[in-house]
Amino acid sequence: MADVASFILTSLLSVLAFAAGRCDSRHSPRQVQGLAAFVLMVLVAKAVLHAHPAWEAQLLPWREYAVLQSYWIWPLALCFFGLIAGHLPRRSAGRGVAVAIAAVVFAASLWSQRWMVVGIDDRSTAIADRDHHCVQTARDSCVPASCVSLLSYWGVAATEGEMARLCISQGGTSLFNAYRGLRLKADDHGLRARIVEADLDDIAALGVPVLFGDGAHARVLVPETGLMVVHDPALPHPEVWSRDRVARHLRGPVVVLESTEGERPATPAVAVAAMTMPAGARLAPSR
Repeated sequence: MADVASFILTSLLSVLAFAAGRCDSRHSPRQVQGLAAFVLMVLVAKAVLHAHPAWEAQLLPWREYAVLQSYWIWPLALCFFGLIAGHLPRRSAGRGVAVAIAAVVFAASLWSQRWMVVGIDDRSTAIADRDHHCVQTARDSCVPASCVSLLSYWGVAATEGEMARLCISQGGTSLFNAYRGLRLKADDHGLRARIVEADLDDIAALGVPVLFGDGAHARVLVPETGLMVVHDPALPHPEVWSRDRVARHLRGPVVVLESTEGERPATPAVAVAAMTMPAGARLAPSR
C-alpha cells in the first residue's frame, strides 16, 4: 500500500532540516558548535539503540514512537550536516564534503522510505491453521508469517500480507519492525508486545510464545510442559525441537507477546497430545 503523501512530507522535512541548519549556522560559532554537538549526540544515541532494539523499546515504549522511529533520524542527520556546511567557509573543501555527505544521506533516506511510493506487497492472504501455523509465501516473509502464528495463539486473526505491511517488510524485516507490527496489531486486543534480551532458560520461564531468529530466519518458539514447540514458517507444520537445537538458532533478543489482562495463550496441539500420552511414552524432539 503506497503512501506518496507521507513520502513527500518526510522528504520535504529532510530538505527543510538541512536548510534550517544552514540558517542557524549564522549564529555565533560557539552556539553552532553546541547545537551540532547536541544533534550528533542524539544521532550516536540512536545508532546505539538501533544496535540494541530491546533498549530502544524499553526507553521509548510509546506506540507513536514505534510508528515513527524510522522517520525522524533522517531530518536530524541532515540538520547536522546543514549546521556543519553553513559554519565552514564558503567554497572551502570542507563545506563541499559536508554538502556531498548530506546529499548521500538524503539519497539514503529516499531509498529507505521507498516503500511509501512503491508500497509493501500485502497481497498474501495466508493465515494460521488450527495448529496456529502459518507457512510463508515468499522467500523473505518469514517474519510476517511468524507474526501471524504468534498472534494466533492469542486468538487474534491476521494475514501474512497485513503483517508484512505493519512490519514494513521489504526484502526482510528488522527485529524492531517486527515489534512495530505486533505492537500495532496487538494493542487493540489487550496484548502487549515487548523486546526481551534473555537466555533460553529465562525465555522458557516466560511461558508464552515468542518470536526469535538466528539472524537470517525468524521462527516462533512455544515453551509448553517441558517441550520446545517451534513454528518454522518455511515448513508445513510445527515441530518439537530439543533445547540444544533451539539454543543454536537463538541469536539476539526475542519479541514477546503477553496479555495485559491475565489471559493465557492457547496450548500447542503437540503439547496436548503429549499430555494425553500413556505414562512412559514421550515425544522425540527433532535435533
